[in-house]
Amino acid sequence: NELTGSIPSEIGILAKLDRVDLHDNFLKGSIPTTIFQNEMSVFDISNNELTGEIPSEIGMLSNSLIKFQANANFLDGTIPTEVGLLNQLENLELHHNQINGEFPREMEHTYRLHILHVEGNQLSGNLPNFQYLTNLQQIVLGENYISGPIPEEIGGLQILSVLDLQKNQMTGQVPSEVENCSKLNEINLHGNMFTGHIPSGIGDLVDLKYLDASSNLLTGQLPTTMQQLRAIHTLRLENNNMSGSIPFSFIQNMRGLKNLSLAFNQFDFTLDENFINFVSHMEVISLTGNNINGSFRVPPSTTGVATNITQLHVGRNCLSGTLPSAFGMYLPYLTDIDFSAEEQCPKKCFKKDEDCLRSQTESEMYLCEGTRFEFHEESFGGLEEEACVTQLGFYGPLPFEYVRFSYVKKLNLSGNALTGSIPAIYEGALPLLEELDLSNNEFSGRIPFGLASIGGSSTNPEDVAIYLANNNFNASDALAPHSVCEFANFDLRHDHTYCPRARSYLQSLFEGTKGSDWRNNRNWEDEYQHHCNYDGVVCNSDSSLVLALSLSNNGLSGRLPAQLGKLKSLRRLILQDNDIRGIIPTEISELTNLNHLDLAYNLLDGEIPDGLSNIAPNLESLKLHGNRLHGAINGINHSITETSASKLSTFVADCGHPSEAETPVVCEGCTMCCNANGVCEARINERRYVILSGVESESLRYTILGLGLLVFCCVSSLASSLLRRARNSQLHRNVDFRRIVGYDSIYSLLLREKWSGRIMAVLIALIQVITFYIFYEESILDFEREDYFNVA
Repeated sequence: NELTGSIPSEIGILAKLDRVDLHDNFLKGSIPTTIFQNEMSVFDISNNELTGEIPSEIGMLSNSLIKFQANANFLDGTIPTEVGLLNQLENLELHHNQINGEFPREMEHTYRLHILHVEGNQLSGNLPNFQYLTNLQQIVLGENYISGPIPEEIGGLQILSVLDLQKNQMTGQVPSEVENCSKLNEINLHGNMFTGHIPSGIGDLVDLKYLDASSNLLTGQLPTTMQQLRAIHTLRLENNNMSGSIPFSFIQNMRGLKNLSLAFNQFDFTLDENFINFVSHMEVISLTGNNINGSFRVPPSTTGVATNITQLHVGRNCLSGTLPSAFGMYLPYLTDIDFSAEEQCPKKCFKKDEDCLRSQTESEMYLCEGTRFEFHEESFGGLEEEACVTQLGFYGPLPFEYVRFSYVKKLNLSGNALTGSIPAIYEGALPLLEELDLSNNEFSGRIPFGLASIGGSSTNPEDVAIYLANNNFNASDALAPHSVCEFANFDLRHDHTYCPRARSYLQSLFEGTKGSDWRNNRNWEDEYQHHCNYDGVVCNSDSSLVLALSLSNNGLSGRLPAQLGKLKSLRRLILQDNDIRGIIPTEISELTNLNHLDLAYNLLDGEIPDGLSNIAPNLESLKLHGNRLHGAINGINHSITETSASKLSTFVADCGHPSEAETPVVCEGCTMCCNANGVCEARINERRYVILSGVESESLRYTILGLGLLVFCCVSSLASSLLRRARNSQLHRNVDFRRIVGYDSIYSLLLREKWSGRIMAVLIALIQVITFYIFYEESILDFEREDYFNVA
């Protein structure tokens, strides 16, 4: 149901009420004390939102209450001592609340109690005395703060089937009296501080199916009597201090065993070709972090017998040798493989001149090849050559079968001495893989592009982890495929040697603007290509910074990505004459080094971001026309009109009429306004300045006018002087000055004797000076520099 509100106190007046079942609702408030005035036998209020303490009035049901279930609420306080009065109680379930304090001693009187579930609370103190609770079948008290030992009286609970004390703070040894609980089929002691040995009598619990004593402080060996546990399904003893040999010969007899975890102890064992035969009936085998040595071999006689095994963890031991190539044939359904190496294995020393000539083991033969011996060589007084190395782990090439597993989710081969290239990974290989760890090996060559397809075609790069650090990939060609670099959990993702960040940002532009449809996308689709070789990209001399991106008239569509704003070194961004849609991302304002921004003639819409004022100080040209943008460009206007040092010489926007948008762009500082008809007109702004060698434009105007008048006066004076001299000399008869100046030139009028001609020439010269001045005022100054394209 979906009942809400509180439990009505009037229920208590129903004197003959036998059962109250309100579980799985949304009831709130406290338990009313009057509800216990009847003779009910079942009170179930589990899975609600009740608060407060368990009322002491519950003791009024001493002769009737059989089952009390209040689990999964928000109850607090202590267990009331009146619970001890419930002499008919068989089932007490208070788990997953916020109940605190110690168990009341009065609970020892609930003789009929069968099930005690109080896990997931805040109980403390010692366990109650179970001496008189001989009817208990289930004790589940995990995830509390219970301390102290397991009482010896527990041996009297001969029908106990479940003992769950996990995740408490209990100490002491596991009492040998547990062997008297002959009906036990589940023991969970995980996450406590138990010490000592596992009692040998554990083997008498022939019905035991689940034993978890992991994450304690247990010592000693596995008792040989455990081979009698024919029904056991799960045996977990990881994270203890146990030692001795792992008796796989009798573990083989535990035919019901499916889950074996002995990881992170100090067990000794030599792995041989019989290992798979010993464990072929299991599903999960975890032996990580022990002192296991030997080589991993899968003999042909085991073909098909290990189809049950799904998880095999033998990493962080002292194994060595080559990886078996036909591994997948014998273990086809593996989902989790851990063959990582351990750095703390004991060293082995041998002499090159003696032992390398008569090498017996594979690892010795491997070390004696080529220069490997010299790599590990240590000098002993210069008298003899001797190599002392730790166990190498697995070495040699990685067989291609290891990248063909159909069901593997985790593959860990880290810390070994695997060499050669990582085998090619074809599309569809490793379709379920979630984690691949090949770090700390000696792999060379390229990082394979096929890694981008692991986990299947629907893989989310956020869900797959790839670890390849500390290998010997080619230094001259170290770039990882850019698709692999997009995996959030790729350990080389932030190493610019393998995954340059600028390439990732440019690829986001490529994907966001449908790069596969560009007119020219040379090198953009090459997974291994450096981004400085992309068409339209210009970098500095050492290819460390992207300085220019020019993709005008290149068929870009889609939207501009926010990642474009992370190309901080960019000075030129030219994307004009494309079909880019959407808004101008505000992140563009982070390109504070930008000199030229051209987004003209696209399909951009929305408001022009105010943040463009951040890039105004260094801008020399800004072109936003031919779009559907609207709003006021306040930041840029302020920069132009208030900052006399602005470098912006070309500023074009759609500020004309009619406009594609509902209202034209408001742009007081634009040098040119365009409209929806494609007509652009220049604008004059009285406050606009242009800096040329430190001279302001207003001063330049007067300079131009003054020079024009000065030149005119000089020419007029020179012409008059020549005429006077010519009248008095033979030169006038022999030289035709008008022919020199040009008969059709207006300046020839200055050489006429009539003043009307001279006045006309003066007027025409003044008109030319004024025309030049007007041209200067009306022109759009886009100064071309010699280093215009040399942005480095």
